[in-house]
Parts: sequence; structure tokens; C-alpha cells
Amino acid sequence: MKLIFIRHGDTIEGKNDIILGHLPGTLSADGILYSNLIGKQLFNLFKPDLIISSDLNRAEETAKIINKKRKIEMLTSKLLRERHSGIAQGQKTSEILWDNYEKKSTPYKKHEGGESFLDVRKRAEKFYKSIKKNRNKTILIVTHSVFISMFFSHFFKWSIKNSLEKKLYNYISILDTETKHLELLKIDFQ
Repeated sequence: MKLIFIRHGDTIEGKNDIILGHLPGTLSADGILYSNLIGKQLFNLFKPDLIISSDLNRAEETAKIINKKRKIEMLTSKLLRERHSGIAQGQKTSEILWDNYEKKSTPYKKHEGGESFLDVRKRAEKFYKSIKKNRNKTILIVTHSVFISMFFSHFFKWSIKNSLEKKLYNYISILDTETKHLELLKIDFQ
């Protein structure tokens, strides 16, 4: 199975430094442009059999834009959501009290009422188990930065901190699950 991971396009809220977590988010003009360009690049390189997107608006809209001329089967999954940010959702990063958050070790960092990185890693493991039956398919996965990091942390048994530091969401990440070969393509907007 070949899995192609991309992060959703930029959002209006993100440009305003607002933490979304499980909030839907609205693609910005740049996010829409990114989605169109990434779609052209992807389909010049790959022919996905299936698209699976997070059910949050910013990811689902990205997937729909990518798929608009291709009409590939598209599903959504709550398992692909961004990390729930608890009481920080909808707030600007400058408005958040970071003291309690920063006291915790990386796997357990979370805002009150939210998910830790370890929680998202467990969701990533559950997602992977749910798609394993698609052995001979190429699947495009449109999701969020933390989910991408936690998926690879689970798959390769990387530490959560190490996986976050790799910032794989800045790339098109192509994983052959049989050979465990990971290829990173820099996103090119030329």
C-alpha cells in the first residue's frame, strides 16, 4: 500500500494566529491556491485510488479542490482530525496561558480538555489499522500537521518529540507500507 500524506491548505484563522484544533477552519486565498497547485502536482506524479480526508472543513475542502477534476472516490474520517486543543481552541496563541502546558513532557502536553500528542498517536494507530485492508492501493490522505507527525511516530516507532521536529507536514510524504520506504517531496509552487 502506498500512502501519500498532505496537510490541508492555509486558513484565515491560521493567518490570524488562532488555534483551531477541532474547529472547522476556513481556507484562505493562499490555501485555495495551494490546494489547486498541489492537486496538479500530485496527479502528475501519482494516480491515487482513493482519497481519505479529515472531516474538518479545512482538510475536506482541500481534498475536494484537489479532487474536483478527477472524481476519485473520497471518504472522510474523524480519526484524521487535528489534535483537540481543549480550552485553547479558538484563541490566539498570545492569549493562552502556556505555563501548565509547558511543564509536561512532550508526549503528554495538552491544554485542559484537549488531547495530548500521545492521544493523537493512538488515533493514528487506529486509523492505520482501519485502512490496512487496502493493500494494493495508493491512498491520498489529507489531514493536519500533528496527525501527520503522530502517524509517522507510530509507524516508524520514532519518539514523539523527534517526529514533531521533522516537520513532515511541510512535504508531500509518500510511504510504501510494505518496504517502509518514505520519500519526501518538497512542495513546489512554480
